[in-house]
Amino acid sequence: MMDLKTLVTRMLEKKGVLSKIRVELRANVFGAIEEEDRIIEKNEVLPPALAGYGLPAAELVYLE
Repeated sequence: MMDLKTLVTRMLEKKGVLSKIRVELRANVFGAIEEEDRIIEKNEVLPPALAGYGLPAAELVYLE
């Protein structure tokens, strides 16, 4: 007998639910990347969730 995870995954794939979730997730990831690029181009302060993400502290306020 299949385990519950496999059974649920197969049913969601069969109904097309997983593909819709993947498409929505992909779109939101690209949207977030585009938003971050827009913020950086306008030299705006990054949102707190992105602050410190791979940037030195001096660049968090004024990105040049």
